[in-house]
Amino acid sequence: MKKLYSELSPKDLSRYSRFMSSVLRHNASAHRLEMDPDGGVKLADFAKLPRFNNELSDPADVILKIVQYDNKKRYSIYKKAQGDFIRANQGHSIKLSEPPLRRVTSSTEIPVAVHGTFLDKWEKIKMLGLSRMNRQHIHLSPGMPGNSGVISGMRSNATVFIFIDTKKALDDSIPFFISDNNVILTPGNQDGLLPSTYFQRVEFANKK
Repeated sequence: MKKLYSELSPKDLSRYSRFMSSVLRHNASAHRLEMDPDGGVKLADFAKLPRFNNELSDPADVILKIVQYDNKKRYSIYKKAQGDFIRANQGHSIKLSEPPLRRVTSSTEIPVAVHGTFLDKWEKIKMLGLSRMNRQHIHLSPGMPGNSGVISGMRSNATVFIFIDTKKALDDSIPFFISDNNVILTPGNQDGLLPSTYFQRVEFANKK
């Protein structure tokens, strides 16, 4: 039986949100969705995907509420002449020709840029630097979890915090961008890396 938003459990909502992220960041073409250069797809087409249409009484309402209540502001819904569109704010492996990002022109715009990770990843990062891996950007946060203005950019349970010398990186022509949900993004160098030479300092959770 198809469900309304009010009948969905937190686990259900999390499952739909993960599906939304997967489609909008990585797999739109596999679902035969036409994606605009800025990463947007028509909301009406998105709501017709079988995952939504076969399981939900009002798919568009569920999608709108997931976007509205998402605490990390992963998605944006916006209007164009053709109607309402939805997109992921960052995290794409799909290369966008017109990503919805604002380019940083001075390190004063991002006085703090920190990458959160885990202790078992630290030794490799220390040797090789931060990698964008299969995504278009390395993700950085404008502060620590819980700080004012910090919505997204790192996992809340991160235990290693790498602070980036953004002035040095910008001086070396490494670009930085800011997404609609205030995540700091960089493609890194030509190899997709942000080497440890740009690490300003590293802090470890529960250690002074």
